[in-house]
Amino acid sequence: MIVTGYRCGFQKGESGNPLKGSYGFRVSIEDRDTLFKKEWDYIILKLEGEKIDFKVKVKKKSFWNSCRELIHYNIKLWFLKKKIIPWKRNNPPKILLENIIDNKFKAKLL
Repeated sequence: MIVTGYRCGFQKGESGNPLKGSYGFRVSIEDRDTLFKKEWDYIILKLEGEKIDFKVKVKKKSFWNSCRELIHYNIKLWFLKKKIIPWKRNNPPKILLENIIDNKFKAKLL
């Protein structure tokens, strides 16, 4: 599935500062409903080029209602490492997010 970069949590005037705010991946409704399960507490995420997998919480109302974002500090660090933040407004990066097995996923920048 193709997901897009997500950012939020900025105070007024901070939107250009990549050290502020939260970052993650925005998943489409269709992909969320097809590839994620409500009984999962979290997914295990592997980021391209990184050695350590980590857990991203998905058992939260916001993920299953309106928001659909996978948010984690390690995603922010990955974006910083890849030098893709800050991105231009309405032009988030695209990421290939593959379901490996069960609740394990891997991500690769496109």
